[in-house]
Amino acid sequence: MRAVLSIVISIIFFLSFIKKSEDRFLTYIVDLNKESIEMRWKGPDKQPLQSFDKLLTALEQEGKNVHLLMNAGMYDINHAPVGLYIENKSLLHKVNRSKGHSGNFYMEPNGVFAISIHQKPVLIPTDQYAIADTLLYATQSGPMLVIDGKLNPLFAPKSVNTNIRNGVGILPNGKLVFAMSKDEVTFYEFANYFKKLGCKNALYLDGAISRTYCPSAQWPQKGGAFGAMIAVCSK
Repeated sequence: MRAVLSIVISIIFFLSFIKKSEDRFLTYIVDLNKESIEMRWKGPDKQPLQSFDKLLTALEQEGKNVHLLMNAGMYDINHAPVGLYIENKSLLHKVNRSKGHSGNFYMEPNGVFAISIHQKPVLIPTDQYAIADTLLYATQSGPMLVIDGKLNPLFAPKSVNTNIRNGVGILPNGKLVFAMSKDEVTFYEFANYFKKLGCKNALYLDGAISRTYCPSAQWPQKGGAFGAMIAVCSK
C-alpha cells in the first residue's frame, strides 16, 4: 500500500511541476511504443530542407501524421551538421571530437542524441560514443545539460547569459522529453528544468534560432533556417 501511495504522490508532483512550468516551457513527451522519431536534413533535390514548412510538406506527402517538429543539432553556414549526423542508418557527417574551440557546441561535454534501429533512445556525452551500426538516427550538439543526474558544472545559477533554448532528455520511465523555453532562460535554468523532470541525461540542441511545431500544444511555429530537424510522427 505504501508503495502504491508513493507512486501516486510522485505522479501528482510530476503533473503539478509540469503544470507550473507550462507558462515558461513548451514540453512534449514521446512514447516510442506509439510514436516514431525521424531526423531529416536534405530533400530529394539533395539540398538542405532548412524550414519546418518544407519538412512538414515532405512528411505529409509521405502520409505521415506529424506531432512535433524541432530543430536538431547545431549546423554551419551551409546548413550542414557541425558534428555527428546519421539519417536512416546512413552516416552523413562524422562525429566531431574537437576541443578548445569557442561556442556552445564545444562547451564540455557535448553529446549525442540517437535513436537505435530498435527505436530505443540513446543520450550520452560524446566521449562515450563509439561507432556503431545499430543507430537509425543520431545528432551531435552541445553542451550536455544534465549528466548522470547532475547539472553541467559549467552552468552558473546567477548567469546573465539568457536565450531561447531547446533540448531533449530521457525520463525515468524511458520516454523522451523535448522542451523549448518560451522566453529567454539561462543554461542553469534550462538544465534544472530537465533535472526536476527526472532526466538523468539531457542535451542542449540550440538557442536563439530554435523553434517548435506542436499542434497539440497550440504552438504552430513554422519557417526557420535550420540544418537537420527532428520529427515525431504517429507509428
